[in-house]
Amino acid sequence: MTAETFVALQDDGPDLIFQGILLAEVNNRPADSELNTHTSKWIELSLYRTAGGQFVCERGHCSAQPEPDHYDAAICADEAGVIAFFGYDRLSKELFDIAEIDASQCVH
Repeated sequence: MTAETFVALQDDGPDLIFQGILLAEVNNRPADSELNTHTSKWIELSLYRTAGGQFVCERGHCSAQPEPDHYDAAICADEAGVIAFFGYDRLSKELFDIAEIDASQCVH
């Protein structure tokens, strides 16, 4: 895969501009037929690997309402950092599956 230039948005910090590849992206946006401009909200998750081997995580809290979307992002050195950023909710686990990250815990 060829590296591209991406921008991960952050509300409380500088936007992250980097060269890399998109590993996975997921969202729980309602279908257009179910979208309500007064109440519909959703989350968008994106995971990238930089040309230098780090991970960039981006989470967007989006709304169909006339209000700004909110974004946060992080640079992670490894998969453990990615899991710590996104957590273990259903949407995050879907992202991990696509990116082939094993977020399970082994119990002996």
